[in-house]
Amino acid sequence: MSRAHVATPTTPAFSHPPQPSPAPSPSPTSLYSTSDRLLSPPATPYAVSISGPISVPFYPRLEDYGGYPLARLPQRLSARMPLEILPRAPWLSRMRSCLRLLIIVLSGAVVVTLMHTLEIYRGNRYLELRKGEIPMVWPAHTNLAPTVILLGVATANFLASVAILSLSFKRSFRRPIRSRDLYRIVAGSFGVVLWVAALVVFHLLDRASKASLGRYSCQHASRITNGRFQYRAVCEEQNVAFYTAIGAASAELLTLITLAASAIRSMREEPPLPTIQIHEKKNSNHLSTAWRPARPKTWIQ
Repeated sequence: MSRAHVATPTTPAFSHPPQPSPAPSPSPTSLYSTSDRLLSPPATPYAVSISGPISVPFYPRLEDYGGYPLARLPQRLSARMPLEILPRAPWLSRMRSCLRLLIIVLSGAVVVTLMHTLEIYRGNRYLELRKGEIPMVWPAHTNLAPTVILLGVATANFLASVAILSLSFKRSFRRPIRSRDLYRIVAGSFGVVLWVAALVVFHLLDRASKASLGRYSCQHASRITNGRFQYRAVCEEQNVAFYTAIGAASAELLTLITLAASAIRSMREEPPLPTIQIHEKKNSNHLSTAWRPARPKTWIQ
């Protein structure tokens, strides 16, 4: 009886061990060498997607600092450096502008009035009389000095006031500077002195001279001459110009007072300049103001 052999899978008696897989090559981004067997994990790529347009840059606000108070910078680094944050009185500036506008109106009225007076005087001398008209007779040597002096001062003050008002629209001219405030006070004092001198001279010369334009016209104010020129009109214009000049001088004095008040207020409210104090230590190796190099002993005396 024959045996049936069934083919079954058999394993060999001797088998080779499995070959180890080769070690991966070190990545250039590894943090340690391969000898330490510590390799950094490979970087995982990630995708960046922009869903919308780039927004405006972010600027921090005061609340982002955690509520810490921020110290203000010093208001003035030098005595000549103007700053807009210097405390000022706005009502003084407005009052000064109104007074300057009033001075322009009053001084302009004085100029116009006295010019009309001189026009009457000059026009009457070369007037061709009509039938039945009586001429205005003036003295041979009429004293025009009071009228001319007051007219000159009023004209100068009018032009100066217009220039000052025009410059006041510039911010640099309105800044409080000590030297500029001093110049303004000196110029205002000079204007007040000119007004007072002109008024005193006008009054004294008009009263002392019988041939002055104002006194002669007031003495003959009741005389009726022709219908175009009257002594009474000249007398009234002289008086109006005099009292209007007094008002302009008073406004100039008030302007000077406001300038002085602004200067004093800015000096009082101005913070003191920062000072640096240096405390020297004894036996210090650092240089100081009292340090002097010592001569070495090896030098030849």
